[in-house]
Amino acid sequence: MTERRAYAVHEAGHAVVAQALGRTVCAVWIAVECARGGAEIHTEGIALADGAAICWAGQEATDLLNVEAPSRLAKGDWERFIGLTSRMDAKEQERLRQDARARARELLRENIKLLKALADALERDGAIDHVTFRRIVDNCAQRHTAQPPAA
Repeated sequence: MTERRAYAVHEAGHAVVAQALGRTVCAVWIAVECARGGAEIHTEGIALADGAAICWAGQEATDLLNVEAPSRLAKGDWERFIGLTSRMDAKEQERLRQDARARARELLRENIKLLKALADALERDGAIDHVTFRRIVDNCAQRHTAQPPAA
């Protein structure tokens, strides 16, 4: 498994969970050569629990697909989570972290085809704009709802 694949799966995880929570995903990208990646997601007015689930979605995606990821990959997500929960005590933070990880994992499992398709496209292309993201979402939804041929 390559580092590029790890970045692709990680960033796809954020985008898939955001999509599942009804957020608009504008773009997703990876830049392994400079150890960066990201997802531009509209999060205005987002509930804390939803924001926390999106934070942990990258790590949960790599765990779910059994992709070995460098430890630095989730550093920004951890920092973002700490920023979101800075007014909580440690016990509340830990409870929210566990709940957010479980929620992200559940949403990723429900959307596993989308996660894989998006990770494949990111690994191949390095960046996905909003239009391409929507096309991948729609393609996965069509495959998911398609009826098997009559026997």
